[in-house]
Amino acid sequence: MTRQGPREDPPFREQLAIEPLKRAGAIIGVPERPGLGLEVDRAVLERYAVTTGETKR
Repeated sequence: MTRQGPREDPPFREQLAIEPLKRAGAIIGVPERPGLGLEVDRAVLERYAVTTGETKR
């Protein structure tokens, strides 16, 4: 398997979490909160959501 080149980060990456992950270079601190350790900003999630024609619940 060969690497295709640098991968671009999606534009919403830094916006998706209400409180961004702490980074120091290539190191990302592990959150101490329960679950994933972060809270997703639902407004950003809605803005970038891909719909398939199904209705929302």
